[in-house]
Amino acid sequence: MADCINSRHFQRMIGTTLGLVTATLLMLVPMTIEVKIILVVIIYVVVEYFMPRN
Repeated sequence: MADCINSRHFQRMIGTTLGLVTATLLMLVPMTIEVKIILVVIIYVVVEYFMPRN
């Protein structure tokens, strides 16, 4: 059981780090607000599609 918990914590840390990096890149790259909204929607759909369910 401890291995399962450690694996979940590791996945959460990796996911949070990747999310912060992605958000930082979206804020730093100069583009219009419409393009940013479209990119956020696309990323959200992809994440929801591949996220495992409990």
